[in-house]
Amino acid sequence: MDTTLLQHLHLSYPDSSKSTLRKWITLGRVECDGIIVSNPSTSVSKDSQVVVNPKQKSLSDEVIVEYEDQDLIVINKPSGLLSVATDDDKKPNLHSLLKLKYPTKRVYPVHRLDRDTSGIIVYAFSEVARNSLKEQFKDHSIERVYFAILSGRLEKQKGMWESNLVDTKSYHVKSSTRPEAKKAITHFEVVKTTRHQTFVTFRLETGKKNQIRVHASEAGHPIVGDKKYGSLVNPYHRLALHAYKLVFFHPTKKKEMSFISKAPFG
Repeated sequence: MDTTLLQHLHLSYPDSSKSTLRKWITLGRVECDGIIVSNPSTSVSKDSQVVVNPKQKSLSDEVIVEYEDQDLIVINKPSGLLSVATDDDKKPNLHSLLKLKYPTKRVYPVHRLDRDTSGIIVYAFSEVARNSLKEQFKDHSIERVYFAILSGRLEKQKGMWESNLVDTKSYHVKSSTRPEAKKAITHFEVVKTTRHQTFVTFRLETGKKNQIRVHASEAGHPIVGDKKYGSLVNPYHRLALHAYKLVFFHPTKKKEMSFISKAPFG
């Protein structure tokens, strides 16, 4: 007979209070059949494999480790921190922090988040994991969901933005018909609308630099706080863009891994 996840944990950890068990679940520490589950009422069968992961470790006051094993590490990156070092910027970056934290490991960047975008990002600890994850990004089998707040009110409730993007000499990205421009496809769906803003989720079909920011701006609704691409307001004192969800196939465990991070704004 199926039980709820909370009931299952209560049977497995009778010395822990239900409030403690709920906290484990809401903090993303509990996996059911390889997938992190954040709802205590989730139905669990008697054959399900339920695992409680160790308490999250912090690399700094704001950088949180969501998951870690010998092959990879999943981080909840704060806004304002670079994913990797750049030639013209010597400020701290997440890749360098990881190399300092794990001096005996090789740390391989797999993908990037813009400096001012927060949320879920994965790094590999081995070439096998790096190559597998990069291939998943390349063939678009990885699920990436972002949450953002846009300026103004979108007319359509859901749809797709598609264009060819190119870098400019001023370090801006824009749509272009130039031969070197790369195709970018962004799917959007409205969550709610207020008088002056639209709350939206985005699913990336491609992952080009500044893709969501450019598409939103060119649609006439720049992301709130995105001065670079036309936003005139900044009520959250940051870019209102967050990598909300990341789902990929584990390179060696051969199972789906899913991570969700609630946006720290909106």
